[in-house]
Amino acid sequence: MTEPLDEPVLAPGPGAHAPHAVCFTQSRAAVVLHTDWPTAYAHARDTLYSYGRSPYGPAPRHVRLAQSPDLDPEMLQAVFDGSPVQEIGPSLIARVLLLPETGRAYWIPAHNTLIHASTDGARAVASCRDEHAALYWGFRLVRQAMTAQLLAAGAVYAHCAAFNHNGRGVMIAGHRGWGKTTTLLAALRHLGGDYVTNDRLLLHVHGGVLTGHPWPTDLRVGAETLRTLPHLRRLIPDSARDLPSDERQRLHPKIVVQPAQFGQLAPGGIVDDTARPELMIWPRLEPGRPDTVVERVAPTTVAQVLRDTRMFMTDPSGGPSTHINHWLWPTPPDAVTRHDIAVIADYAADLPCYRIRTGGDPKQLAHRIAELLGVAPPDHRARR
Repeated sequence: MTEPLDEPVLAPGPGAHAPHAVCFTQSRAAVVLHTDWPTAYAHARDTLYSYGRSPYGPAPRHVRLAQSPDLDPEMLQAVFDGSPVQEIGPSLIARVLLLPETGRAYWIPAHNTLIHASTDGARAVASCRDEHAALYWGFRLVRQAMTAQLLAAGAVYAHCAAFNHNGRGVMIAGHRGWGKTTTLLAALRHLGGDYVTNDRLLLHVHGGVLTGHPWPTDLRVGAETLRTLPHLRRLIPDSARDLPSDERQRLHPKIVVQPAQFGQLAPGGIVDDTARPELMIWPRLEPGRPDTVVERVAPTTVAQVLRDTRMFMTDPSGGPSTHINHWLWPTPPDAVTRHDIAVIADYAADLPCYRIRTGGDPKQLAHRIAELLGVAPPDHRARR
């Protein structure tokens, strides 16, 4: 069970004079962002859609984005020459220096950014040479600092989509390519509901109740999925609308939907920041299949699969199902993470869980989910 955070709460310190400052919150975690980049400030607020926001104040973690147009890449390359190289993202590396008494310094040449992390992990200052770097780092550093606190308190990543229907949480879990997005968008279109996430939840147990908070990010969806949903076809780029199906998939394999557009996904719904799952679905997208079949999954199987796949974050046959990137604020030791996953898996196994095999027809999917929720099936004739 998730325990209260045991973190020092910092009073305002260096960076408090920044013209833009906001305290982001999620569950019992908090991070303050300070910056003099107005565009980076606005971008972080928009991207971190599921975080609460309050005026600047005390928090366990502080992130400062500083304008540093005079940053000298050649000089920094010389300073960091010979220092260890650390992978900090897909095709992204940093040079790392340990600084006695003060922490660690990271030089990221690809983004012309120097990041200093304090020894206690309470503060990180990113000196960005240009606006592009500030836009890149602002929300990412805040999100990593927030997530690290939740993981340290017993939360775990779950690779899943989620929505709320009349206050009831539905978790759609599985590996990449299984049809989570197709299932989510079909349900939102034909059943209605409130969007929570399309990629992952941070699951924890509070007061004996399984609760999920989104790991905020944009939504990436295939053009073919959008074509089955008339209200979302306008999101397909003009250059792809008239192409044959195979060319659409080759030239536009995924279309990015920004958080500001999430309200369009669920007619009449809202964008929610919490899900308390009462139903779990494991979709299996089988292109060409004419029907949609529902199979109940036994609780013992649910618990075992969730433990073996680390909540579908790892595919035992294919490696990571989705990327976890904690290089500035590390995750707990693996033994602790495995224990937390086992605890959450046991709680999740108490949920009714169904495997849905589908060809991807959104109306069929919505009918099956309506049956599982025990609600009236959607009236498709009323929707155009």
